[in-house]
Amino acid sequence: MLLIGSVLFRESLPTEQRVARGIQEAIKNYKTLLKDKAFLGQCGIQCFAFWCLLFVTLVGHPLCIKIFFGLDAQQFSYIFGINSCGIIFV
Repeated sequence: MLLIGSVLFRESLPTEQRVARGIQEAIKNYKTLLKDKAFLGQCGIQCFAFWCLLFVTLVGHPLCIKIFFGLDAQQFSYIFGINSCGIIFV
């Protein structure tokens, strides 16, 4: 969906108002962000939420697939692999 959106929608900011800076400016901005406690707090919350989701997925996924869908270990490994590829590509 992101790829389709990036093709369909173009930058709305006029060219003369855009900022074109290099890697050094990006690194400087990251250093500024890493010193901001409010930003780090929000990042920590988001990282914790994603970690919880990942943990629940890894722990609960085998149970759901095996019990509710009746798949064996080999079939589960295929489903898990496909799911993992989907998470990586998204």
